[in-house]
Amino acid sequence: MMLTFAQGAIAPFWVGTRMSKPKPFVAPRVIVREQFPDGKDVVTVVAGSLRPYNQAHAPAALYDLETERVKAFPLHKLVGVDADVWTFRTYEQGMPVEQIIGQSYVFRPWWSQSAWELSRDSSRVWTKKALPDDGSHEHCEFTYVHIPNDDSTMSYESDGIWITSEAYERFIIGDEYHCRE
Repeated sequence: MMLTFAQGAIAPFWVGTRMSKPKPFVAPRVIVREQFPDGKDVVTVVAGSLRPYNQAHAPAALYDLETERVKAFPLHKLVGVDADVWTFRTYEQGMPVEQIIGQSYVFRPWWSQSAWELSRDSSRVWTKKALPDDGSHEHCEFTYVHIPNDDSTMSYESDGIWITSEAYERFIIGDEYHCRE
């Protein structure tokens, strides 16, 4: 038997307030319009709104619609925008085995906006050191991996932001996704 609110059922927190029921996150869906090889790279053109993301930054990937977890194809760098048409370059990657042109996918960036900005900031000074064993808890800004508080694990820090040594080598020194071009 289901109780009504008048009979003593517990109301959700938003009932009786000006707040509306929270809406679940809905990942943006795009359609692959075009995809072609360009030397060792692949250019992928997708169409659709990327809301709720403020900016279409990459690296990102296209994921299946059913689970939103199976990666269909990576997108390393945004190279062009025309209204809701987005052009991405994927570096040193062959064409996908299965045809994805005309298919719909979920678009999901791999990095936060702040991580993308860090990758582009060539003036930032990074210092290699161990995270102090003072009870603090830090994660890599790029990979979200926990950085342990011990003297044996060296990481990089800049203005209170911590990244792993691997992230430093790949994304700061190596500019793996060509963010500073």
